[in-house]
Amino acid sequence: MPNPELQQLVHEAIHREAVGDYPGAIAACRSALLLDDTLPELHYIVGCCLMKLNQSENAETALGRAVALRPDYIQALNNLGIVQFDSGRFAAAANTFSQAVAADPTFARGHCNLGNALFAQQRYAEALGAYRSASALQPGYAKALRGAADCYLALGDVEGALGEVTLLSNVDERQAEELLQRILPDQ
Repeated sequence: MPNPELQQLVHEAIHREAVGDYPGAIAACRSALLLDDTLPELHYIVGCCLMKLNQSENAETALGRAVALRPDYIQALNNLGIVQFDSGRFAAAANTFSQAVAADPTFARGHCNLGNALFAQQRYAEALGAYRSASALQPGYAKALRGAADCYLALGDVEGALGEVTLLSNVDERQAEELLQRILPDQ
């Protein structure tokens, strides 16, 4: 049977995070980690709270520990990739998002985030593949459709971009109109 004190601290951490008390959630997690440092979920909560508090470097450490303890921890991989992306480390982010989609090939958000990291490195054809995978997994995924359209534009394929705009218009008419104005400014 699990340690009752540990269980109480875990519940407290989850509750505090849910109500936006990130410092309180971190404190509860750190107390729980003194009892058992091998729970990846606690490191994940700490990382997420540190992200909310704009403490990226510390968040990366906590999320990295969660992934080290559970290499297929999709949410931890995704958030670790986001921290890396936000700090301008696009190659590291692409690698981390690749790990996430390898662990769960049906993770549409991971494919989309991989596309973002590849796009930021001007690897447009690869980014397009990631965005198309995200769209195939989650039809109507606006961010993936927008990303694919941007890739087509970067590759000089206006027709491909217009095809994505058509799909996007079924989901988010405002975004589709903005994108269309970028593609065909004189229309």
